[in-house]
Amino acid sequence: MNKYLKNRNFIIGFIFLSIILILAFGGLFFKPYNPSQIDIANKLQGFSRQHILGTDHLGRDILSRLMVGSTISLEIGFFVVLFGALIGIPIGAIAGYYGGKIDEIIMKLIDTLMSFPGVLIALMLIAVFNVSLSIIILALVLIALPKFARISRSGFYKYRESPFVLATKARGASSFRIMLFHILPHLVPSLMVTASLTFATAIISEAGLSYLGLGIQPPTPSFGKMVSEAQSYILQDPLYVFIPTLAITILVLGFNLIGDGIQDISEKDKNNE
Repeated sequence: MNKYLKNRNFIIGFIFLSIILILAFGGLFFKPYNPSQIDIANKLQGFSRQHILGTDHLGRDILSRLMVGSTISLEIGFFVVLFGALIGIPIGAIAGYYGGKIDEIIMKLIDTLMSFPGVLIALMLIAVFNVSLSIIILALVLIALPKFARISRSGFYKYRESPFVLATKARGASSFRIMLFHILPHLVPSLMVTASLTFATAIISEAGLSYLGLGIQPPTPSFGKMVSEAQSYILQDPLYVFIPTLAITILVLGFNLIGDGIQDISEKDKNNE
């Protein structure tokens, strides 16, 4: 932990992420107002004692909606990274460790999946199954899966003929044990970097879909939908647009900086070795 606490990128990224985490977890226990409660009489208010971050064009409390939006963004990012890693890492491990025809077939499938633009995959699934949180997560998992598979594959391919692997084979260890306990730990830093960047990408993708009206549907608030609704009122109340945009920036930048920090520390450790 001392290595991470001394890394500037990691510390700044952690501070940014902590701001959103406080909003998200705070919103689970307390919200100043119902985020969907309409109060036209108090629409487009600025900062005030009653509404700390003001209200939107329907008089809804922006802070309350920001709390819910933070929770949704983190939830989507978490499940995208979780399922992307659980599916992608084993696929890449099998391809890299065994090689040959297995590697060729798997990587052809991964390359085919990567050839489709992520937004196109999302639009296809939404067109077939309609918009829902599970479909959004499924679409983003299909986008994230190849990243984990390729990182995993390259790592297992690199270490499969290493002396420590050959020595473990000579002692009679099974392929599963070698892959899980001897090779995978060496890939943790790279996979952590991939996870942090994938988290940020998932948040941006969800915000983009919601901005286009294809993501989280009203009245549930999301960062992208908040920006989309606010753009028509940018001249009347610039803060209405600025606040959700800033939240997206802080969250994405936080994960990117954390990923940079982990990568810096990993590279220093390799150089020291």
